[in-house]
Amino acid sequence: MNGAPSPNGTTDPGGTIRAGRRRKGLTQDALADRAGCSVDYVRLLERGYVPRYSDVLPRVLAVLADPGSPLATRRLVLGMTPEQLALYAGADEETISQVETGVLLPSRSMQERLAAVLQTTVDTIFPNKELTAASRTELLETEAGDGHAE
Repeated sequence: MNGAPSPNGTTDPGGTIRAGRRRKGLTQDALADRAGCSVDYVRLLERGYVPRYSDVLPRVLAVLADPGSPLATRRLVLGMTPEQLALYAGADEETISQVETGVLLPSRSMQERLAAVLQTTVDTIFPNKELTAASRTELLETEAGDGHAE
């Protein structure tokens, strides 16, 4: 999980979870309730204790995910950072960001690679395949320009 930079230049997963909880307007109790865990577990996560293997952490991340982005939600459920998804799918971070925010609809082959990395189907992570004129233009320019949307 990618966190906010800490003073020593490393990432702060606890800070990322805390910021996500606050962005959603949730208390620690509310987050724990929605994720099906104890408030003590949420407190540990926010202090930076992120267990290597946990069935609870993906549920906490799913609560904090943007419900408008099935791809981002699935990535968070798997505990994957955007950087990791980009690396495993053969894309760059900017493309992943644009796909997750709905600015860009990737080519069918990229959709298939993303679905494979995320262990799901294309239809699950791209339920709305309608492109706006702006998105279609950007997609064509990206594919023609540097190939990162492929």
